[in-house]
Amino acid sequence: MGLFSKKPPDGPPPVAIVNDQAVYALDQALSAFGPVSHSFSPGGFPIRSVGIVEVQSPRPYTLLVTYGFSEVLAPEPQRQGFRHEFSLAIPRGEPVAPWADAFLRAQAHSMLEQRVDVRPGECVPFNGIPMTYMPFQPEHHAMMPPTTLVGMFVATDPVLPMVNTPAGPVEIRRLVGIDQYEIDRAMTWDPPAFLELMRGVDPLLLSPLQRPSYLQQAAFREAVEQRASTEGSSVESLMLDLVWQTFPGVLRIQLPQGPGMVRALNALRGRVGLGKKLLALSRGGAPIAFAPGVPGMTITRDLAEITGDLQSPPLATIVAALEQGAPYIDLQILAPPPARARLSFFAKVEGLIFQAELKQTLSKDIGKLLDEARVIAALVEQVPAAEREADRAACNALIRKLRFARSTDQSTLQPMIEILSRSM
Repeated sequence: MGLFSKKPPDGPPPVAIVNDQAVYALDQALSAFGPVSHSFSPGGFPIRSVGIVEVQSPRPYTLLVTYGFSEVLAPEPQRQGFRHEFSLAIPRGEPVAPWADAFLRAQAHSMLEQRVDVRPGECVPFNGIPMTYMPFQPEHHAMMPPTTLVGMFVATDPVLPMVNTPAGPVEIRRLVGIDQYEIDRAMTWDPPAFLELMRGVDPLLLSPLQRPSYLQQAAFREAVEQRASTEGSSVESLMLDLVWQTFPGVLRIQLPQGPGMVRALNALRGRVGLGKKLLALSRGGAPIAFAPGVPGMTITRDLAEITGDLQSPPLATIVAALEQGAPYIDLQILAPPPARARLSFFAKVEGLIFQAELKQTLSKDIGKLLDEARVIAALVEQVPAAEREADRAACNALIRKLRFARSTDQSTLQPMIEILSRSM
């Protein structure tokens, strides 16, 4: 990538291993759209070259395809398991050089370095960085064309989905630029379904650098909202930046503003609103797990778990605060429902066994929990009938672990076993 490379290669370039017959087959397939030119990479890493074709169609565009990301075209150990190449399509008249082939090289380099794969239907955000800036150091960003596209979808290429070569078939995966509004709504609904709606608007899956958001189109937005309200969200874990901390008797949650507020509301409605669990991740602290069930809270050092539904506190209170644009909300910490309190206690004791059963302190640690065990045992009468079978199974499993725990004095574990046995 020369002058603009984020990580220029050290030393002489490696000698690339190339399957010439597979390269020729891809050249032949691309040439069906027009003459193919190549932008070559020194040494072939991360890819041998980028093939470029000016496609003449009712909507002319520049099609770029990687050569050598896959083991089909470049049979090298670091490419083993990758049997696809990547494409990018830019409408005619929009700037392509120097960013477009550099973008493909940068994506290929990242995937090879991290040994990660991106599959059709996946949504990849760039954390607010325009895709035209992605391959370059910050001092070169002003030289690149601006764009509203700050993430990408991965799709099966609409015009060249598969190429047969003497070394086997190679799949072509299209990288499609998307804006932040599209990222947020796709991730709070269903990325593959959102992509298919995009394909219905633009079957060629082009990446115009300054296009209006698809969500500005009323018909598109209505189709998304209608399906999201009935299907819910398919994404269980999502970065929502709901930062929490505890004070005596209070759980305070810092709430996102602007687009982040809309993202959080859509995620809660699409998951908990339709009876699904949501794990809200945060760059500022531990996550929050929202789950349907009896209203309650379980707070540990590493997780805040809030249960209920969107019509009753505490979840309804959080939704209302988000809708009003509040910067934070203080919630009175509620005792967890009996079944959840018992399961949390069982997990705590099991964790002690796992961490300390090889030490002589296990019996002493368990002994400290006898008073809490009596309180937990008394809650058994309050466990709803629908949850009693699971509660009994969890209690039984813990008793077995206690009986077979490695301890220098098994008799000191007997009081805990007896308390739990009477609470089933």
